[in-house]
Amino acid sequence: MNRSRNKANIDKKKIIVVISEDKKSSYYYLESFRGHYKINSKNFRIIPSDNIGDISGLYNKIKGHEEKNSYRGDEYYIIVDQEDCDIAKVKSYNNKYEDANLIFSIPCFEYFVLLHYKKSNTQFENWQKIAKDLEKEKDFKSKYKKYEKANKKFFQDLAKDFNKVNTNYIFNDYEHPSTKIPEFLNQIVKYKQQDLL
Repeated sequence: MNRSRNKANIDKKKIIVVISEDKKSSYYYLESFRGHYKINSKNFRIIPSDNIGDISGLYNKIKGHEEKNSYRGDEYYIIVDQEDCDIAKVKSYNNKYEDANLIFSIPCFEYFVLLHYKKSNTQFENWQKIAKDLEKEKDFKSKYKKYEKANKKFFQDLAKDFNKVNTNYIFNDYEHPSTKIPEFLNQIVKYKQQDLL
């Protein structure tokens, strides 16, 4: 998705705006990912939100970002979990908000976290079930006692191992389990390599 800007045309780098539906796990990971790949925060903007499961509320964050800034982003993304918002609603919003890309995980963001450690097709009910499975992993247990959504250090370490996800990730569009986060972040890495971020 490309959108015109009102200023900063001299800056050929992209402006990517991401709205995260929480202020912990996905937000901490994305901030850590941005830092690890040395992407300027002006070009990769991550906005946390309290509008969990409320896609219209998350979308309004985009409109608020536009009003606050004198230019528009080139691409907008909204990160949501099936655990908080059902698939039918997500698909309807995909058609309604053409200027925002929905990054959807089933059942939740923690499935993406688990892919840093192993492949899995288990149909987990919620993030707590994934956390229990994660905590059994040898590599996890060697560093951490339990999974905590607010553990910034954990997500800083995890983001450094993003490439492991590409080994464990199998694309299953709207299947259980699945996540679109790897595709999105691989695109961000590609933009960085092309000096577009």
